Amino acid sequence: MVLDVADGARRALTAQWLRKKLFQRLPLLAWLAAYSLEDAVSDLVAGVTVGLTLIPQAIAYGILAGMGPQYGLYSAFVGSLVYVVFGTCKEVVVGPTAMLSLIVLNYTRAFNTDMAILLCFLTGCVEMLCGLLHLGILVEFLSAPVVAGFTSSAALIIGSLQLKGILGLKFESETLLDIWTNIARRIGDTKLHDLALGASCVVVLLLMRALKDVNLSGKMPVSRQKLLKKILWFVSVGRNAMVVFACSAIAYYLQTIGMKPFALTGHIDGGLPQVLVPPFRTTVGNTTLEFLDMCSELGSSIFMVPLISLLTNVAIAKAFTTGKVLDATQEMITLGLCNVVGSFMQSMPVTGAISRSAVSHASGVRTTIAGIYTGVMVILALNLLTPYFYYIPKATLSAVILCAVIFMVEISLMPKLWRANKRDVLPVAVTVLACMTIGVEMGILTGIAVELLFLLYWTARPSVAVEKKRTSSGLEYVLVAPCSNLLFPSVDFLRRAALKGCGDEASTAPVVVSLRHARRADYTAAVGARDVARDGAARGRAVLFVDVAPDVARVLASMGLVIVDGEQELESKLAGLNNPLSGEAKLDMGTANGQAMIPDETVESFLTRL
Repeated sequence: MVLDVADGARRALTAQWLRKKLFQRLPLLAWLAAYSLEDAVSDLVAGVTVGLTLIPQAIAYGILAGMGPQYGLYSAFVGSLVYVVFGTCKEVVVGPTAMLSLIVLNYTRAFNTDMAILLCFLTGCVEMLCGLLHLGILVEFLSAPVVAGFTSSAALIIGSLQLKGILGLKFESETLLDIWTNIARRIGDTKLHDLALGASCVVVLLLMRALKDVNLSGKMPVSRQKLLKKILWFVSVGRNAMVVFACSAIAYYLQTIGMKPFALTGHIDGGLPQVLVPPFRTTVGNTTLEFLDMCSELGSSIFMVPLISLLTNVAIAKAFTTGKVLDATQEMITLGLCNVVGSFMQSMPVTGAISRSAVSHASGVRTTIAGIYTGVMVILALNLLTPYFYYIPKATLSAVILCAVIFMVEISLMPKLWRANKRDVLPVAVTVLACMTIGVEMGILTGIAVELLFLLYWTARPSVAVEKKRTSSGLEYVLVAPCSNLLFPSVDFLRRAALKGCGDEASTAPVVVSLRHARRADYTAAVGARDVARDGAARGRAVLFVDVAPDVARVLASMGLVIVDGEQELESKLAGLNNPLSGEAKLDMGTANGQAMIPDETVESFLTRL
């Protein structure tokens, strides 16, 4: 009977663990039972509103990636639907973004769409692997200044690329300098009709964007103010769809009367994509590329795209997850699933977008089910509206992208960084310069390298306080207090700081090294601590190590350092070291080469008296 009870308890615990894991990996189950009609209405409004923003963006980003507008739409609905089931943040809207489209363009422009679809699959695999291995720490190595520099420079490059669409020019460029050089050379080939339409779209989009910030305070009733405010907000949010529709209607009318003044998007394949295994082999011209050849051509993008994708998505989720702890592992796995599943439906790499997520939040989204309505809108567009997408002017899509990315340039950040910490200006400047000259993927790696160099420098050169102290009884000593862990890069620097404390040859006051801030130490540091004690002994001055954490104490003990245990023993050692007649005390310390180590719990009262 006892065995039956134990077995039953074990089964209950197992079932509870499985239920917890199931709810953790399928967050939809945690709140679906409490889903209400009010939630459904709010999600419907948010989903439709986001769909109006996503559809024109997806078409534009598909063209930006060099794949075709339909691929942007494929990417838009798959990510939205997958995130409904596995996502943890209701505001996140997964789909194509300007930055990922730019990287896809840089790496696949010389190939066919198979390369971009394979990149989507590999991106998902890397993201899922990062989630399963809990490698979210990798994202933490991207500092805010580096991210700001990367997004700003990417926005400048993407915006500059759109100028050729607005001007009606055709050329291939990668770096910002190359883009502007080509524009300057071909400025005489500008299509005036495209320029007029594109410039007009930019002005209208910016004005419509400002509608949501219009101040309506006046004599009208509050209820009317609220209604008008909602109308203006909806017009502002749906501006992309409205402008695209209006320009398409104009282009269609002009074509019916025999005029074609604008460069048009052209034919878009309608209907849902075929469900196909991601291409692990492709043919480019007369050359067949196997899987490894394709991976070689994709190069660093296999790791760069997942890194940027994870960084963007986790940052958005953190921004909107208030009052709760973000499950970064689940977000990584979810984003990986969005890309892996998407690759079977010919999707390009996707991630969350801050602009669409902000629209979702402002629309009053309640749950991730809003993604279903967004995905359905994209599916309906693919099935019903693709014949009309033919008439969308390219200049209009360029204007949509330009107005979306121009506000990603964080101009106001530089003065803030200068006031807060002038050192942070350098990573931003280096990242921006590298992105503009050698490409965005190498630019962000360069920015990370600069930040790591700073990190290594401060690890090797920690702040060390050196000052003369006296105990309450008048015993003199020199306090050396490093503000870091005791690790090998900083050993020589700390040794020099301790020697500086021993610089007064006429004094025999002991040197007290406080390791209050050290919670880790390695073998090289232990050797350095021994050398510090020997340096002090060579000058006739004892070196004592105080405030030593247990982990650090074990490392330093490997060098035979003596631990002085107890307050009375510490007092007697200090008294002996400061009393020239106390040879016994000197002998005691000498047996440890002038070294003493004080456990953390015995020095609190001692330091209080200091």
